[in-house]
Amino acid sequence: MKVELELRDGTGTTQRELRSLHRWLNDSRAEHGATAEPVTGTPRPGEMGTGVELILASVSTGAALLQLVFAVDAWVKARRPRSQVVIHLHGVTAEEAASLGRAAPGVTVVRAEEAAGDAREDAGPAREEPRSPAAEAPTAQAPRDGDATRAGDDGPAGPA
Repeated sequence: MKVELELRDGTGTTQRELRSLHRWLNDSRAEHGATAEPVTGTPRPGEMGTGVELILASVSTGAALLQLVFAVDAWVKARRPRSQVVIHLHGVTAEEAASLGRAAPGVTVVRAEEAAGDAREDAGPAREEPRSPAAEAPTAQAPRDGDATRAGDDGPAGPA
C-alpha cells in the first residue's frame, strides 16, 4: 500500500522537518516495517537542485499501516513541528482513513483519491469529454409499471 507523507506550513520551510521525519521512520522501521524514501522535486530554472518534497512509504499490511501512522504521530508529539503533517493513503476506504485519523490525532489522514478530487475541484470545472453514441445507449431495460422488481434486482430469493 502506498502512503505519502507531506508537511505543510505555508512558508516552504519544511526541509529540516521532512529529513527529521524520514530519519525517525528509518530508525523505527522494525516497529512498522514500512519502507520510507524521500521524494525530491524538479529543480526550477537557475536552481542546482531541490530539497525533499514528501516522503513516500510502502506498507504491506493494515497492521503495518497502523504502526506507520502511530510512528508519525509519535514523531509529531516528540518534535512538535511547525508544519501540519498530512498522510495521503492510497487504496483505503473512507472509513479506514477516518479510523486511522482518530487513532492518531496529531496528524491529518486523508484518502489520496479524495485529495486528488479536491485538487480537481480547485482547478475549476472539468471539461466534459465527448461521448460516443454507444456510451449513451441504455445498458439495462427500465422496469415497466406494474413490474414487481427493479432492473437488476433478483427479488427476495437473490440470484439463482
